[in-house]
Amino acid sequence: EAEILPGKAWEIMRATRFCIAVSGTVTLELAYFRRPMVIVYRAPWLARPFVPLVLHTRFGLVNVVAGREICPERLLFRSNPKPVAEAALRLLQDEDAWQQQVRDLEEVMRLVGEPGASDRAAEAVIDLAKGL
Repeated sequence: EAEILPGKAWEIMRATRFCIAVSGTVTLELAYFRRPMVIVYRAPWLARPFVPLVLHTRFGLVNVVAGREICPERLLFRSNPKPVAEAALRLLQDEDAWQQQVRDLEEVMRLVGEPGASDRAAEAVIDLAKGL
């Protein structure tokens, strides 16, 4: 049974050890909470012939920021959820893999910037303007 909890995403992220997430800003939110994840894309069976063409492209924002795949990205076909399940089980059963992804997510957050980045940028612009 699944329950939909509108407006509770951050509470859920904080309470979890691992997530299966769609691509988008949610991957950066999960990185903020240092939550390992598998990124999934739903694809119709007609897309299967094109899978080899897109498998080498990173779309997940955490992977784009990192410049490499730190969180597995998998296509989810209704008839074959096995690749997603295998990637999820690896993180859930392999503590070293889980810890490595946490460390990688910490690096992503360093690259993105800690909270307050916009305030620091504004202060830098003001300081620069004062020097003119």
